[in-house]
Amino acid sequence: MTRRIIFMPLVQHRFCIIARLIVLLCLAPEIGGSSVYAQENLGHLRGRVELRHLVRDDSRILGKEISAIYQKNVTITPAAYEPLSFVIYLEDAPVRTAGTRDFAASARLRLVMDQKELTFVPHVLPILAGATVEFPNSDPVYHNVFSFSKTKTFDLGRYPAGHFKAVTFNKPGLVKVYCDMHSQMNAFILVLANPYFTLTDEDGNYRIHDIPAGAYKVKAWFARLPEKTASVIIRPDETATLDFTFP
Repeated sequence: MTRRIIFMPLVQHRFCIIARLIVLLCLAPEIGGSSVYAQENLGHLRGRVELRHLVRDDSRILGKEISAIYQKNVTITPAAYEPLSFVIYLEDAPVRTAGTRDFAASARLRLVMDQKELTFVPHVLPILAGATVEFPNSDPVYHNVFSFSKTKTFDLGRYPAGHFKAVTFNKPGLVKVYCDMHSQMNAFILVLANPYFTLTDEDGNYRIHDIPAGAYKVKAWFARLPEKTASVIIRPDETATLDFTFP
């Protein structure tokens, strides 16, 4: 009996070690392939978005006249207009990128859509599906953030200055955001299925780094105009150029 009691744990221990080695050997090609793929087969994308005709966006007009409607004793300096925000994103990035460390890290980023000077800041926010967005109230008045969008429906209720509430967006798609107490406040959250996206800068330029080599459909999204689509080939260690013109 004594020998049996001593022998069985040793056998089980050796079996566990062998089993772990088998699992590691099975995963090695996938892990090694992914690592090599990530390090050696990445390219980049850059370009520029040109807007030929100015698009009036009344939803972002902000001034003392508007703020005075809601609280007469609040003095707010009119905010400068936010740059026209175009979202550039890859529509059909490979599924295998969903398991990479970068993908998971992007979903865990702390994202904020502030409520400041009776407007949402930023006006356009692209995020990765699974990310959580915080909605702080930086105004000396109550706000009530909500959306009836099919992608995500929510109503955060009224809350005062200095407080925030958060929403997690799990499903890709467009979410139109409003304030139930201030009708001029609206914004857009574009929830995307992969981490290969960016916003244009003030001059309309954009860059997307570390894209797995391959052929892609690239989308250019703007809140007030129809979306545009173009094709691009990403080659290892090269930077492809793709420009868009609106409208």
